[in-house]
Amino acid sequence: MVERVTFQTQDKVTIVGDLYDGGSRFAILFHMMPETKESWRDFAEALVQKGYTVLAIDERGHGESTMGGALDYRKFSDEEQQAKRFDVEAAFAYMELLGAKEETTVVIGASIGANFALRFLAEHPKSPVAIALSPGLDYRGVKTKDAVEHLSLSQKAIVVASTDDPESYKDTQVLVSSRPSQVTGVFLEKSGHGTQMFLKQPMLIDQLLTYLP
Repeated sequence: MVERVTFQTQDKVTIVGDLYDGGSRFAILFHMMPETKESWRDFAEALVQKGYTVLAIDERGHGESTMGGALDYRKFSDEEQQAKRFDVEAAFAYMELLGAKEETTVVIGASIGANFALRFLAEHPKSPVAIALSPGLDYRGVKTKDAVEHLSLSQKAIVVASTDDPESYKDTQVLVSSRPSQVTGVFLEKSGHGTQMFLKQPMLIDQLLTYLP
């Protein structure tokens, strides 16, 4: 069952999410631009089958999280894009109300959402895994290399990129080489960017699930 939920960030933005009722483990999903929470539907349903309660959010300026049209990601400055970090933390705080802890929570993101997922992992040292689809080293000021370099020994980052997305492909290789013991690369051929890769690679969801606890 999917429930529409809302919560507020520390800077007073109302975030709308889809909550998929599952088990006692938790997953939070962050979409790419210009997508919305619905872009994760197939992956979210697969996570539920694996025993996860899942929250997919509309980041500020996207979908239903526009404060009545006042926020539009297409007009955001770099600073406003970076403020999506408050959406990430508010999503985790919401899941904590449902019983989530760092050690039972994984994060998954695409494109800019991938960068936020990697930063969340670095900032929450008991969180076990992040999956990052098409991350970059520095997207609108959201940086990742320093994040993966500060992962704890118990953490794993799974970074995914495709050959026809050359910038992310190159950046993903850098992330793997910067912390090979903690960062695993999944490299695909001609599969697109972010959650688009699920359309080109139907087995990718099942493959990524094998990395999760």
